[in-house]
Amino acid sequence: MPVIAPTEREFEVLKILWNREKTTVRDVWNLLRKGDPELAYTTVLSVFQVMEKKGLVAHETCGKAYLYHPLQPRQKTVLSLMRNFVSKSLTGPPPSFCCMASRPATFRQKNSTHWTH
Repeated sequence: MPVIAPTEREFEVLKILWNREKTTVRDVWNLLRKGDPELAYTTVLSVFQVMEKKGLVAHETCGKAYLYHPLQPRQKTVLSLMRNFVSKSLTGPPPSFCCMASRPATFRQKNSTHWTH
């Protein structure tokens, strides 16, 4: 089964879930609000609902609350994101990309498709 690449916000949620294993939407919302005080609870709830439809998380009922947990391990998801990034970013032959990655400080972006020293 292929791993679904999460959005940036979904990845933020997954990082919390990987560290806590199981948690509520409210707990995640409280943590995310530290960096974004305007973040609405309903926004985080919607993110969880979309993530569940995508197969990124699942929940179990605990009283009146839902406890969410990730369905994929961190390593598998990160590897999928890295593959996705490389496939979208690689515009030249692999050796030039490898060269940029090994010496990032010596290169600057000239335009969207060419890199120079």
